[in-house]
Amino acid sequence: SNNEFSQPADSGKTDLHQKLLDSLHWVASKVREHRPLWVVCMGDVFHVPGLVDSASLQVAWQGFGEISEAAKEVGATFKILVGNHDTSFMRGGEHILHSIPFFDGMDQGDPRVVASPSRFEVSAPKKKRKADPSFSGKALFIPYTDDYPLVEKLIEEASSEGPLDFIAVHVDALDTMWNTGKRSTIGVSTRIAEKVGIPVFNGHHHHPEHPNKLWTNVGSLMYRSFQDSLTSLPRGLVLLHADGAVAREENPHTDVFHTIRSPLVEEQWDELASRDLSPRINLRILGSEEEISSLQLARPSS
Repeated sequence: SNNEFSQPADSGKTDLHQKLLDSLHWVASKVREHRPLWVVCMGDVFHVPGLVDSASLQVAWQGFGEISEAAKEVGATFKILVGNHDTSFMRGGEHILHSIPFFDGMDQGDPRVVASPSRFEVSAPKKKRKADPSFSGKALFIPYTDDYPLVEKLIEEASSEGPLDFIAVHVDALDTMWNTGKRSTIGVSTRIAEKVGIPVFNGHHHHPEHPNKLWTNVGSLMYRSFQDSLTSLPRGLVLLHADGAVAREENPHTDVFHTIRSPLVEEQWDELASRDLSPRINLRILGSEEEISSLQLARPSS
């Protein structure tokens, strides 16, 4: 998932830190439940470039540590892609967080998964289980880069060299949603997935989306702020089954954040009220005093 930790905390853990820790424990429980061949974090582990506050580090250490242990228990390979927010932690091609135990997935294999656009990795899991005959046992990992033609070239080259279970990337995806609800006007064409016939999973975009049958924007593990846009797809984790089917499971530990903006405040409010949403929704309304005063803000509970 596309994990975002909070802005630096002035003192200790916040409520958001606890929800993040609960969310990571939930992911670990799902690893033990589903017993996958692969466990992949899609990047952007820490949100603030080059800065990790102690509370966020504690949450990540505990949460990712448990995910790593769960992966080892079920014989899964744990990988962490380097996202654009993670690149500020690079020093001379080495990731300065490699010494932290839960980041061991960043440097498995040769070459390492690093944030250089000329480097990528085709990796095989540590152990291929007999129960997974449908999988080839290989996957392509491409860390963040803004060299979009290169990403498409690497995908085509790797797919032509033999079967891949999936491709994991951290890039801008053309014409897909940002968390604000606006569409990206730059990036890799999602049609490349259909061209090579291999499932592609992308981090970077917080907004979960399936622009076509083979491209998946995984989305954030949690809603993070009022900038996030509501989506019909749950925020949580994504499962790739042996038959190629993609499924999602909703994170029960995230509150929903959403902003209603002028114009058409009343229409957006009515649409929101008609949807079956969690009661844990945090709503911000931006509009004129007249628009807001006309809304029926207290809705009867069913």
